[in-house]
Amino acid sequence: MVPFHGQGMNCGLEDVLALARHLARPQPLDAALQAYAEERRPNAGAIQAMALENYVEMRERVRAADYQLERQLAAWLEARHPGRFVPRYSMVTFSCLPYATAFARGEVQARLLREAVKGCERFEQIDLAKAERHSLAPGFAETLQRYHRDSRAAEALCGPAEVLPYGPSPREKVLLLPAPQPARATLVYVHGGYWQELSAEDSLFPAPGLHAQGYDLAAVGYRLAPEARLEQIVEQVASALLQLRTALLARGRVPHLILAGSSAGAHLVAMMLSHPWEGPPPFQAALLVSGIYELAPLIGTYIDQPLQLTVARAAALSPLRRVPSCEVPVALAWGERETDAFQQQSRAMARHLARYLPVTAVQPCAGRDHFDILFDLTESASPLGRCLA
Repeated sequence: MVPFHGQGMNCGLEDVLALARHLARPQPLDAALQAYAEERRPNAGAIQAMALENYVEMRERVRAADYQLERQLAAWLEARHPGRFVPRYSMVTFSCLPYATAFARGEVQARLLREAVKGCERFEQIDLAKAERHSLAPGFAETLQRYHRDSRAAEALCGPAEVLPYGPSPREKVLLLPAPQPARATLVYVHGGYWQELSAEDSLFPAPGLHAQGYDLAAVGYRLAPEARLEQIVEQVASALLQLRTALLARGRVPHLILAGSSAGAHLVAMMLSHPWEGPPPFQAALLVSGIYELAPLIGTYIDQPLQLTVARAAALSPLRRVPSCEVPVALAWGERETDAFQQQSRAMARHLARYLPVTAVQPCAGRDHFDILFDLTESASPLGRCLA
């Protein structure tokens, strides 16, 4: 198969450059040609597949309304996140990314774009916030499944979690997985999910790694929106912390709690920093991971549908607009592959908190996105793991 001229010229140039590189090395000619062929064979297969796919696309899809919407959405994502969302043909035309890599990434992109425009007749009907989240963290669904799978594996290894209820709802509980040896501290994790998804049961996966580092794990559950208003969820987390501290004191332990949360969970942890506690706060340090600290941009998005935020409520519930009431050390982290909005909010929150309390770390985590960053909690040498030190 002969690819059409644009891709053919690009791939031909790559072939020439690769051949020149192998010939320049001190090795016999037949060894150089063999190494060259092994390197280029996957890319040759990829360009052949892309050429065939492009032919079928031009023959059957270019006039279809959903195809036009997919192209519009791809252009919007590329303009909004230059260098982070790169359409496949831009990858192979304007970069030296191998064709095999570009082809694989393009397959993921195509699936996400098709899903995003499904059922839409106009660009204005596309849920852009959802498309943005899915396209910049394309493995997020598999990551959420891994949360569940690894949490069940953690209980199988460490024993079933102890349930500490703090309210009447089945979700109002803390799940405690203590380390087999006396721990130096308890990591209290508040899950994310935009206040409307996930659970404490799916937040136990870091336990084995944390136990190895000398930490107990406690996972906080709470009622989700729209069953609970966001103000109520904030109060639930405060109640959970007080109940956990009481339970640990009743066992003769002096609790040292590191309060950590991701995404919406980081928002809830940040709200605890300005909570009107009676006496000292029930935690001694905080870790904010990829949080949402200014809620106004959520108004009117798909995330807001269960929340029904008003401008006034969004302002009152935004940690960036609140003054901390307790002085505990705080570390902030986020994934290098987060959206620009998440990265900007984390940096803004770090600057805001530094005016009032000790900020011990401001840490972007290389190669991580909004969802898989949490797996670094289990690795003491990782950037996120070092935030606990």
